[in-house]
Amino acid sequence: MKENGTASSEPIDNVVLTRMRGFAGMNKLRKEALKVIATGMSPEEIAGLRALFESLDADRSGTVTVEELREGLRKQGSAVAAAEVEALLKQLDVDSTGTLDWDEFIAATLHQSHLEREENLMRAFQTFDADGSGTISREEIEAALREAGATFAAADLDAIVKEADHDGDGTIDYQEFCALVTGQCLKSEEKAPRKGAWS
Repeated sequence: MKENGTASSEPIDNVVLTRMRGFAGMNKLRKEALKVIATGMSPEEIAGLRALFESLDADRSGTVTVEELREGLRKQGSAVAAAEVEALLKQLDVDSTGTLDWDEFIAATLHQSHLEREENLMRAFQTFDADGSGTISREEIEAALREAGATFAAADLDAIVKEADHDGDGTIDYQEFCALVTGQCLKSEEKAPRKGAWS
């Protein structure tokens, strides 16, 4: 998809499907962070993705089923096995409803440039840093995932903290959070302001 929301001339399996596959392999915290970022996008920025979602949502229910996703990919010329489509939707379906809603779809298909915007990263970090301490605790991750309806086990929480907590202090600071979400490390001086300092 182009940045202005116009559909790309690339086949769907070379653009959106690639992003979906990447999203499917992310941990639950990263998926939820991308949902926060996605819901803050302007209608103009995501017009092309909205049109694509609506084209997949054949029955206009507001969600995309396995069958609708499979048929939509087939119509776009994407040769994806039925088993892969089913497994892919299961991974994209963060709230475990059995379907793909708009928030999940847009989070899974966002362009990397949206993820690297400072204001988007700060907004997402603040959502998880409920007490405004400047770090995200294991308990805050658990509370945020529960509120979002995500299914997870204690081992999932431990794995998320272990993956993101580079300094080993048991929490995720802003720099570690940004590295987790974008896949890139930030400069050491980049820290999140306390909640009272957020504009």
